[in-house]
Amino acid sequence: MIPDSPDNRASVLRAFGIPALRAGIIRATLTRGSVTAQDLMEDLQVGRTTLIAHTQALVDAGILVQESDPSKLGARSGFNRLVWRVDEQALREQLDLLATSLGLTR
Repeated sequence: MIPDSPDNRASVLRAFGIPALRAGIIRATLTRGSVTAQDLMEDLQVGRTTLIAHTQALVDAGILVQESDPSKLGARSGFNRLVWRVDEQALREQLDLLATSLGLTR
Protein backbone atom coordinates (compact mmCIF):
# COMPACT_ATOMS: atom_id res chain seq x y z
CA MET A 1 0.00 0.00 0.00
CA ILE A 2 1.23 3.50 -0.86
CA PRO A 3 1.77 5.58 2.29
CA ASP A 4 -0.47 8.63 2.68
CA SER A 5 1.54 11.80 2.28
CA PRO A 6 1.03 15.14 0.50
CA ASP A 7 3.59 14.14 -2.15
CA ASN A 8 1.94 10.78 -2.81
CA ARG A 9 -1.51 12.39 -3.01
CA ALA A 10 -0.19 14.95 -5.50
CA SER A 11 1.37 12.15 -7.58
CA VAL A 12 -1.92 10.24 -7.73
CA LEU A 13 -3.84 13.35 -8.76
CA ARG A 14 -1.31 14.06 -11.52
CA ALA A 15 -1.42 10.45 -12.72
CA PHE A 16 -5.19 10.66 -13.19
CA GLY A 17 -5.13 14.19 -14.61
CA ILE A 18 -7.09 15.68 -11.72
CA PRO A 19 -6.10 19.30 -11.07
CA ALA A 20 -4.78 19.67 -7.51
CA LEU A 21 -6.94 22.78 -7.17
CA ARG A 22 -10.13 20.77 -7.75
CA ALA A 23 -9.07 18.25 -5.13
CA GLY A 24 -8.37 21.17 -2.76
CA ILE A 25 -11.81 22.65 -3.44
CA ILE A 26 -13.48 19.33 -2.67
CA ARG A 27 -11.36 18.80 0.47
CA ALA A 28 -11.98 22.33 1.80
CA THR A 29 -15.69 22.09 1.10
CA LEU A 30 -16.00 18.71 2.79
CA THR A 31 -14.10 20.06 5.81
CA ARG A 32 -16.22 23.21 6.16
CA GLY A 33 -19.56 21.78 5.04
CA SER A 34 -20.18 24.72 2.73
CA VAL A 35 -17.94 27.45 1.37
CA THR A 36 -18.02 30.80 -0.36
CA ALA A 37 -15.60 31.93 -3.05
CA GLN A 38 -13.86 34.06 -0.40
CA ASP A 39 -13.39 31.01 1.84
CA LEU A 40 -11.82 29.05 -0.99
CA MET A 41 -9.65 31.93 -2.20
CA GLU A 42 -8.23 32.31 1.31
CA ASP A 43 -7.84 28.56 1.96
CA LEU A 44 -6.30 27.74 -1.42
CA GLN A 45 -4.46 31.01 -2.15
CA VAL A 46 -6.02 31.37 -5.60
CA GLY A 47 -7.72 34.20 -7.47
CA ARG A 48 -11.44 34.40 -8.18
CA THR A 49 -11.13 33.90 -11.96
CA THR A 50 -9.12 30.70 -11.58
CA LEU A 51 -11.36 29.47 -8.78
CA ILE A 52 -14.63 29.99 -10.66
CA ALA A 53 -13.46 27.94 -13.66
CA HIS A 54 -12.72 25.00 -11.37
CA THR A 55 -15.84 25.28 -9.22
CA GLN A 56 -17.97 25.45 -12.37
CA ALA A 57 -16.42 22.23 -13.69
CA LEU A 58 -17.22 20.53 -10.37
CA VAL A 59 -20.79 21.90 -10.46
CA ASP A 60 -21.19 20.65 -14.04
CA ALA A 61 -20.03 17.19 -12.92
CA GLY A 62 -22.60 17.21 -10.09
CA ILE A 63 -19.95 17.02 -7.38
CA LEU A 64 -20.50 20.56 -6.07
CA VAL A 65 -23.96 21.96 -5.45
CA GLN A 66 -24.18 25.73 -5.94
CA GLU A 67 -26.76 27.74 -3.99
CA SER A 68 -27.47 31.34 -3.07
CA ASP A 69 -26.06 32.25 0.33
CA PRO A 70 -29.02 32.24 2.74
CA SER A 71 -27.10 34.02 5.52
CA LYS A 72 -27.55 37.64 6.53
CA LEU A 73 -24.06 38.34 5.21
CA GLY A 74 -25.08 37.01 1.81
CA ALA A 75 -28.23 39.15 1.76
CA ARG A 76 -26.31 42.28 2.80
CA SER A 77 -23.64 41.79 0.17
CA GLY A 78 -25.90 43.44 -2.41
CA PHE A 79 -25.49 40.67 -4.97
CA ASN A 80 -26.23 36.99 -5.31
CA ARG A 81 -23.39 35.58 -3.20
CA LEU A 82 -22.95 31.86 -3.82
CA VAL A 83 -22.11 28.99 -1.51
CA TRP A 84 -21.07 25.50 -2.51
CA ARG A 85 -21.37 22.15 -0.79
CA VAL A 86 -20.26 18.68 -1.87
CA ASP A 87 -22.87 16.17 -2.95
CA GLU A 88 -21.12 13.23 -1.30
CA GLN A 89 -23.26 10.65 -3.08
CA ALA A 90 -22.43 12.17 -6.49
CA LEU A 91 -18.73 12.25 -5.55
CA ARG A 92 -18.82 8.57 -4.58
CA GLU A 93 -20.65 7.70 -7.80
CA GLN A 94 -18.03 9.57 -9.86
CA LEU A 95 -15.21 7.76 -8.04
CA ASP A 96 -16.96 4.43 -8.57
CA LEU A 97 -17.34 5.22 -12.27
CA LEU A 98 -13.62 6.02 -12.46
CA ALA A 99 -12.80 2.67 -10.83
CA THR A 100 -15.15 0.84 -13.21
CA SER A 101 -13.66 2.68 -16.21
CA LEU A 102 -10.25 1.36 -15.19
CA GLY A 103 -11.53 -2.19 -14.93
CA LEU A 104 -11.57 -2.33 -11.17
CA THR A 105 -14.48 -4.39 -9.90
CA ARG A 106 -15.68 -4.65 -6.35
